[in-house]
Amino acid sequence: MIAKIIKYIDSYYLYTPTYSTSIFRIHEACGYVSKDEQSVRVEFVRQIRPRFDGIVRGLLIPPSLIHKGNKKQKKTSLECDAKQGDKILVKWEDVTLVSYSKRRKCSLIKTVGVLEDVDSQRLIVSNPTTTKRYRNSRIEHPKKRPTFYVIPISVIKIIKKMQ
Repeated sequence: MIAKIIKYIDSYYLYTPTYSTSIFRIHEACGYVSKDEQSVRVEFVRQIRPRFDGIVRGLLIPPSLIHKGNKKQKKTSLECDAKQGDKILVKWEDVTLVSYSKRRKCSLIKTVGVLEDVDSQRLIVSNPTTTKRYRNSRIEHPKKRPTFYVIPISVIKIIKKMQ
């Protein structure tokens, strides 16, 4: 198997008092690539231990985040009655760094905050509290609370207006 370079976009957070609706930055990962319906796996390091069939070190990337070159990214719409300024709950898949893991699914992230802006490519949440489940615990992500979280529409699984 030959190593490949995969280009992808990712969610990001900001610590600034304002945001811009610029395009997503394109990231690159180089490694051994395999795909299924749940994720695109990029393994940086191949198996070094006998009888270990997991990922030694690599990324799990939601398939919808793979950059398509000059092709337009798939536009998606959200079904939610929330308006700008409403408190919302968003559940979405994130790019996941794994080490010595048999895991095949990307992390499911939960973000609660105020709907700041939405367009065909991104959802912007202000004053977000974001947690991800890891094993049997929940971890704040990132540890320092940002002012904005920018989430690609294509990875959102659930969005609800909160009371």
